[in-house]
Amino acid sequence: MEDMNRRDFVIAAVGGLGLLSVDTQPVQRGMHVRHNVYCLNPRCREIRSYATAVTTMQARPSTDPTSWSAQAAIHGTLAPIAGMIVSQCEHGTRFFLSWHRMFLYYFERIVRAASGDPAFGLPYWGYSPTGDRALPLPFRTPANPTNSLYVSNRRVAINAGTPINSSVVDAGVALSQLLFNPFSFTLEGTPHGAVHVAVGGLMGSVPTAGQDPIFWLHHANIDRLWDVWIASGSGRTNPSDAPWLTRSWDFYDETGARVSMTGSQVLDAAQQLRYRYAPDACGQGVARGFDRQALRRLTRLPPDAHTLAFEDSLRRRPPRGEAMISAQTQGPVSLGAAPAVAQLPISPEARRLLATFLKDRAVGSGLVLALEDVRAEGPVDVFYELYVNVPAGAKDTVHTGPYYLGNLDFFGAVEGSIQRQFNMVPVFRRLQALGAWAEDTVRLTFVPRAFVEGEDPAKLLGQRTQGRVGRAVLRIE
Repeated sequence: MEDMNRRDFVIAAVGGLGLLSVDTQPVQRGMHVRHNVYCLNPRCREIRSYATAVTTMQARPSTDPTSWSAQAAIHGTLAPIAGMIVSQCEHGTRFFLSWHRMFLYYFERIVRAASGDPAFGLPYWGYSPTGDRALPLPFRTPANPTNSLYVSNRRVAINAGTPINSSVVDAGVALSQLLFNPFSFTLEGTPHGAVHVAVGGLMGSVPTAGQDPIFWLHHANIDRLWDVWIASGSGRTNPSDAPWLTRSWDFYDETGARVSMTGSQVLDAAQQLRYRYAPDACGQGVARGFDRQALRRLTRLPPDAHTLAFEDSLRRRPPRGEAMISAQTQGPVSLGAAPAVAQLPISPEARRLLATFLKDRAVGSGLVLALEDVRAEGPVDVFYELYVNVPAGAKDTVHTGPYYLGNLDFFGAVEGSIQRQFNMVPVFRRLQALGAWAEDTVRLTFVPRAFVEGEDPAKLLGQRTQGRVGRAVLRIE
């Protein structure tokens, strides 16, 4: 894959499916369309209706289920009110996508009623690693009596319109996953959690995130990426087991009535919930930042070479019990302003299993890296890109390169300990092909990055430690 990096392949594959093309679908009766906010005029009806609804909802008492504070509290709150639905958000579980889809669906209905605009469709924040990734203009206009979309305590550079780091908004690793659970967990980290912390302020903390008006557009984009993933094909499907389909959660509708919904009711947003997403191309025919050379690079690859990292992900976990720990760090890893390296020694038995696990279902079909007991120390000023077995002497690490695994974003790590999981199978296969997989040790490199372009992690942190990872574990599942 030397002629084509990971992001190029994902963009080419998704673009080839027409998912990034202009919107040519007629709007069906009763169908609401969610547009890319970058494609909307800052003074258009959707933006004005949203701002009106926010103002109206913020004026309602917190005991009103349709108030701004009550809706935000469903996700998380520092001041729960007895009898109200509070702090129900699904993070770190396989219900992350389904719960948030339900949450946005009822919120959108409340906004329609509060704004008096029955045609309102919640815009999505269509950030892209090769396109727009600054906070949309209507949300960063300095506060005035009529702009309810502005929040002053966001990261200063974000409110100033500085573009977010491209690694923060890149959903390529998530979209490349073939199975639902790896896709959901990967997407929850990047771009979901990474964008939350990049915006900062209310958005940077789980209990307060829903109070920032950009929260809802951010989650609309996460919801859209779920649709993009399903439409990408190659065996991508939603869960079909009873627990995922039948689990129920409570919300409020636009009348303030308590309602409930299950996973089986949100499998098809267009058919079941009557909304769909307009493509992110803003009528230009192709998405901003689309690399026209990507498809030509793809044709120069050997047959099916681009699927090598994914083919074995389709194999279901064999019924053999608990996952086996193959390697782990011997102590915590402190993360500061300089790259940090963690060594995970691989035992002889684990080496034997790693040599055969993709071929022998009795050994396992998955390889997961888990970062456990992750905690942030003080304000989160940087995130960390994770690289596996970067060659000695390499000066540059690039998140579109073969050694990149994912991002450590710290969303939720200020309030307490979190865990992050990464599907190692694609990286394992890539490094094997490059001859860069060491048999005796997995070497993780944590590279600090600023959340926005132009900022220096060393200046942001100084001598301060940003956080720590209690333990890194490699598991065969």
